[in-house]
Amino acid sequence: MRRIFLLTIFAALTMVQCSNSSSKNIDATIDSSAIDYDYLKEMHVNWFDILNLSINDYYVYIYSKSCGHCNQIKETILNYALDDRIILRFCEFTDEIPLKSSINPYEIVCSIDDIGILGTPTLLHINNSCLIYNLAGSNNIVSYLTSIL
Repeated sequence: MRRIFLLTIFAALTMVQCSNSSSKNIDATIDSSAIDYDYLKEMHVNWFDILNLSINDYYVYIYSKSCGHCNQIKETILNYALDDRIILRFCEFTDEIPLKSSINPYEIVCSIDDIGILGTPTLLHINNSCLIYNLAGSNNIVSYLTSIL
């Protein structure tokens, strides 16, 4: 009887610990194939506003709904957006976003007119209203986010 009581207490404490985690995940009851970037619509920003958020240090993930690589890492990216340790915003690719054939990923750029991307997906690190890191490619983005968290 004592063993059952201790196991019950242990199970209850484990559930409390999991529910108090600083990292939130997408509800496991949601079919991951049905999840879309619109799931976190309040975290979307317009391209021309990416340098003007009232936040000092954040990331902007640029995606396209028709991009196979974006869709492949969609659930992972959405879960990073729900993590309290970073601030991640979304920007859907439009023809307003300049595509470039090459970029210097470490070039500091403080004007939206000077920013371009290689394609989707792209992760931009913005600090004090300036782009400080421009990273393209699904594997690169997931590896980078994993390394900083």
